[in-house]
Amino acid sequence: MQDLREWFWSRVEVGEACWNWKGRRDHAGYGMLRRGGKNVMAHRLSYELTRGLIPDGLEIDHLCWNARCVRPSHLRAVTHTQNMRNLRKHEQWRPSGVWSHLTHCMYGHELTPDNMLKGSRLCRTCHNWRQMRSYYKRIGRLDQCPPPPW
Repeated sequence: MQDLREWFWSRVEVGEACWNWKGRRDHAGYGMLRRGGKNVMAHRLSYELTRGLIPDGLEIDHLCWNARCVRPSHLRAVTHTQNMRNLRKHEQWRPSGVWSHLTHCMYGHELTPDNMLKGSRLCRTCHNWRQMRSYYKRIGRLDQCPPPPW
């Protein structure tokens, strides 16, 4: 367990306010790592290393609204309902929401109003290709599907 603690905290950038995860992140900016062959969210592991197991039925809420933050004092265990209520109270629930800092999709397409699905931050170019791929797969002609636009 000590090795895991040392490894984990060596990948954290300690700041005056938030302690940011320096490793891999998911599409929403949450820190991710592999543990026991499974993907684990860094903030959840931080909570478990400092406070013990997360009680059943609870999830970890960031008091600071920073998805990269793993500082134990910025994390708390809450129900899903409470977490969603907190999210709605915070202004990040709007369509420009949690992903509003993104200017490009994960494949490099610019997220402009013309290239986003209405009311979301999803890339229209990638979405349209996935829909087309799904169609070719459904009709049994996946080999004829054009290559992805990335």
